[in-house]
Amino acid sequence: MFFIENIAHKFTQFWYIAAIVLYLVTQIVTVGMLPKVTAFGLGQLTGSQSDNVPSEYQATRQKTLKLLNVVHTFAFLLLVLMVWKPVF
Repeated sequence: MFFIENIAHKFTQFWYIAAIVLYLVTQIVTVGMLPKVTAFGLGQLTGSQSDNVPSEYQATRQKTLKLLNVVHTFAFLLLVLMVWKPVF
């Protein structure tokens, strides 16, 4: 009986819920948003007739970098939560 109560208590702890939310948001950005932005940027590059990088690509590149920074930050926070299991 103690085992079941201990597991139920873990599901109500802040770090556990925050880790699940961070994981889901990271997956949405990584699987849902990042491939679309990357494919759009690739289309801009392949559609260009000149050897220069199109100016429209710079905006797409900045958006891609922002999404990558979000993913890396969330992954780091997820690791921190899972390793140290802070109690609030």
